[in-house]
Amino acid sequence: MTALDEPALQRLWSQARRAWQRRGAAGDATIHIARLGHVEAAAIAGLPWPGRHRPVLPGDDLRRPLSHLEAALREIGEELLAVLERHGGPVEDPRAERRAARAARADLFESLEQMIDASGHPELHAWLAGARLRPGDEARARLALSVVVGLPSAETVDRAALAARRCSGDSHALDPGTALERLVRRLLQQLDGCPDADLGALEVRRLYERFGVEPDPTSSVVLTLGLPGEPGSVCGRVLTASAGRHAVLSYGLLRDEPPRWPGGLRVFVCENPTVVHAAERALGGSCAPLVCTAGWPGSAAQLLLASLRDSGAQLLHHADFDDDGIAMHDHLARTYGAVPWRFDAAAYGAAAARAGPRAGAREPRLAAAGLAATHAQLGIRVVEELLLDELLRDLGDAAACI
Repeated sequence: MTALDEPALQRLWSQARRAWQRRGAAGDATIHIARLGHVEAAAIAGLPWPGRHRPVLPGDDLRRPLSHLEAALREIGEELLAVLERHGGPVEDPRAERRAARAARADLFESLEQMIDASGHPELHAWLAGARLRPGDEARARLALSVVVGLPSAETVDRAALAARRCSGDSHALDPGTALERLVRRLLQQLDGCPDADLGALEVRRLYERFGVEPDPTSSVVLTLGLPGEPGSVCGRVLTASAGRHAVLSYGLLRDEPPRWPGGLRVFVCENPTVVHAAERALGGSCAPLVCTAGWPGSAAQLLLASLRDSGAQLLHHADFDDDGIAMHDHLARTYGAVPWRFDAAAYGAAAARAGPRAGAREPRLAAAGLAATHAQLGIRVVEELLLDELLRDLGDAAACI
């Protein structure tokens, strides 16, 4: 062990490391050590500091340029960086790292600018100007641009097939929610003129379709029972053939051959498939028209509800009595004109009283306010499965007044 390895110099090396990281390999920085100890002051004073300095005394603060420490170490045949690494491992150089990162980012943006210039989509320059890309994002950004370059497609191409062609055979590379798919979607939104829009599932499908990409027309389906069928569309024929049994309609069928509905139709809408299953067993062909959203309505359910709304059908909606169910009902009321089906403060109060308070909930006290306020007051979640008897009675009486 040399004199430089003495514990008394440990704070000197620690503060010198910090000063080095502030200045990098060039320039200068100040070493600051507060309230020197007796042994510490003697050890530091023993170094061959260049120039004239005030004495190093115990209890004082030390302030010396890092360059002076380098000069002192050179006098005894040592290099500062080697000493620092010996007493604490590799020394980072944040300034150099930042310069390298800036240079890499500039190279990345220049490369992507050239790709955009060659793509025929100058609108993407606006996307790149606001993109927060790091050098590690280069491969994904290049791949996303290569996907978008050939769009819109002259002939409809399945999204999985497009992914397989452009992404080295990976047919799942553009599956919904992957990092690459999200980036491709942002690029398409930029080209479509809606870069900042918050798109729902149906809007995302339609975005891809406008560029000739088919995002799996059968992955989204909607469960129905008792909807009237007519022979003028595939959907109508499926409904006719399924009379008395449930029918599942895909997004693709609803999009390509929208069904036509008779006037004056009254359609019940529920949240949970259990209601459809129970109605099929109990009522069969005598069940009133019923649509199940299976939670928040997906693309297929949205198309079906929109077609019913546009035909003038009355939609009566029920969901779980919880925050999500209430929010869902508000959405369906605003978007499709749905009205409550046993889904108001009075119905909830009665259901909550029968279900009993959950552990930790307050005793029920019915409020005169709306459903949301009553639910917030009672704090009891009541799922549709607990209300099947009432719902089935309504579905069995087409003339029921709800």
